[in-house]
Amino acid sequence: MSDPLAALVRARSGAVHFVGVGGVGMAGLAYQFARQGLAVTGSDAAESRITAWLRQAGCQVVVGHRADHLPEAARWVVRTPAVAESNPEIGAARQRGLPVFARGDVLAAWATGFRTLAVAGAHGKTTTSSWAAWLLHRAGKDPSFCVGGEFDLLGGVAGRGAGDWLVVEADESDGTLARYAPEVLVLTRVDLDHLEHFRGWEDLTACYARAVGRTSGAVVAHHDDPATRAIADQAERRLTFGRGEGASVRIRSEAHRFGAMDLELTLPDGTPVHAGLNVGGPHNADNAAAAVAGAWAAGLHAPSAIADGLASFRLPRRRFDLRSAGDDVLIVSDYAHHPEEIRALIRQAAASGRRLLGVFQPHRYSRTAALAEAFPPSFRGLDWLGLVPVYAASEAPRPGGTSADLAARFRDCAEAPPCQLFGSPDEALRAMLSTIRSGDLVLVIGAGDVETMVPRLAHGLDDQAAGRSSEGRSGSRPGSGTPTP
Repeated sequence: MSDPLAALVRARSGAVHFVGVGGVGMAGLAYQFARQGLAVTGSDAAESRITAWLRQAGCQVVVGHRADHLPEAARWVVRTPAVAESNPEIGAARQRGLPVFARGDVLAAWATGFRTLAVAGAHGKTTTSSWAAWLLHRAGKDPSFCVGGEFDLLGGVAGRGAGDWLVVEADESDGTLARYAPEVLVLTRVDLDHLEHFRGWEDLTACYARAVGRTSGAVVAHHDDPATRAIADQAERRLTFGRGEGASVRIRSEAHRFGAMDLELTLPDGTPVHAGLNVGGPHNADNAAAAVAGAWAAGLHAPSAIADGLASFRLPRRRFDLRSAGDDVLIVSDYAHHPEEIRALIRQAAASGRRLLGVFQPHRYSRTAALAEAFPPSFRGLDWLGLVPVYAASEAPRPGGTSADLAARFRDCAEAPPCQLFGSPDEALRAMLSTIRSGDLVLVIGAGDVETMVPRLAHGLDDQAAGRSSEGRSGSRPGSGTPTP
């Protein structure tokens, strides 16, 4: 961590410009620096809820990337990994000799000013970090936080509290996880991913190991995952969570319903805690236990406060984000983009007992190519899936990494559901509107801009239901069950 960067992130004045400020990780940092007293400007490719939220927080945000969007007053620049070096604002900053830093480096440097509870891992980071922040908040510890999703319970992707704790989602995808020096590190689970950055499993796990080595307090790890536990075993002080004997925070019982569960945990001192949760799925039982273990390591030992923080929690946006539409159709928007996350999502959706349709947008050509064999069987349980083009996230296409390549894998996989390839989200939308039946559940899956389908799908279903109602028609929506464009 360079001294110039450390000085910049601790400054109480000056001007900083964010290129790609509409991403959740970038937005959280921009918000924090604005609250800190810096003059914050930023640009993004499009308007969004997040850019509107940033303006309300006092940040000046413009749409589009142009050299003249870099203000004269800017003294340094933060960039998202999603923008290329050829970005005109990056070029203008280089020409002016301004320092340009990656978002992950800046967040890690800024976190050193707090007692930091960092959450890392392949799955569940956003839910676990949001839940840990909520537990500390409900217990009166008033933490600051920066998470990877829109957490409406606390007002957005980031918040500034009066307490001395910071809860942060620490991203391993670009290797900057190794730059953190947290007091508490939570490892949800280590899984093979981000091969656009890491050379393989050993390179990936070495990044986690460096973060463990820089943790000053406790490392919290998934007791039931050998790979994660092996990395955490290098720490002097460890807590674990899971279902197995010996877990510090142990899941003793879980009764799941659609979108909810009854959960009983045993705390590290042996005290049982029971709560009815407003989230469903075994993976969210894991996330709850991980958050409790992290909060326990940060000093929250009151069972009643823990039970309250469990029962009152609501998921961040795009984590099983449920809405209803016409004709008793449910739509779930979910950020799942790794096979394990998709498998957990479908397991949770299946508890509804409804027919399940889905549309999936793969995220990055590199991930699609690396995990091509794992994707098709992870969708087992769907009655039909539509594939739309890969969300590139600034990557160039590569052999084996396109949606057409993935569709071929589906055709060769006996465990996979029927799959149809579409040239655009609009094509998929038209096909689904012609086929969805009353009582269906539709999953909109992926980490890209596939979420923009949700309001249009809901609007189309509402219009169709209203049209049938005005014509005096009733009954199920016509359709064969296999969408066609």
